[in-house]
Amino acid sequence: RDYTEKQMKIVLEDAKKYTDERFNDVVNNGVNEAKAYTDMKFEALSYAVEDVRKEARQAAAIGLAVSNLRYYDIPGSLSLSFGTGIWRSQSAFAVGAGYTSEDGNIRSNLSITNAGGHWGVGAGITLRLK
Repeated sequence: RDYTEKQMKIVLEDAKKYTDERFNDVVNNGVNEAKAYTDMKFEALSYAVEDVRKEARQAAAIGLAVSNLRYYDIPGSLSLSFGTGIWRSQSAFAVGAGYTSEDGNIRSNLSITNAGGHWGVGAGITLRLK
């Protein structure tokens, strides 16, 4: 009987050790997989944030380029303007045309801009009411 109890105790201890090792392996693998997944998502997020930052800097450069376009407001004049802007290593350029009507009551303009290989168009009109 002592022999049987000793053998059972050994078998149970081995079974417990085996179960504990397998359980720890499963937990560790799960934690490692979760960590790898989280790292991958944060890496993707980092690239997305960098893309947004770059686009925001391009938008600032566009704003600088377009804001430097000037048009003659002499009645009957048609003018052409060029502008450029640089903001935190991002650059943009703009080209625009403006027209003031013969009586000076209507002023219109059109601009085209480019930054980072992307194009934008803007237009405006001013009406003199009185």
